Amino acid sequence: MNLDPSPTAMPLAPAEWTMDFSREGRNQYVAQVKRAGMPMCRLSLMQSDLTEADAHAELADKARQWIGEYLGRSILEAAGPANTHGAFTHENCRATQYTG
Repeated sequence: MNLDPSPTAMPLAPAEWTMDFSREGRNQYVAQVKRAGMPMCRLSLMQSDLTEADAHAELADKARQWIGEYLGRSILEAAGPANTHGAFTHENCRATQYTG
């Protein structure tokens, strides 16, 4: 699925970005973020009091945030290494970038 519109102020992701959503176990929800079908990031959320719809919406928000940061890093990296030090950290989002 493409990343849904959000009830929050997060901007929508570009059309080539998608998110697969699944439930793993009793309290864990997982989103795999893909760009043009290639896995780029895996986000996980563990919380017992969330409905599946709420977990999906929260992970979609986190995915859009991660995509924005990823695209921002790409622009900064193209500008040179001096501009990337310490940029784009987010303590509430644990993400693993797949390199291939």
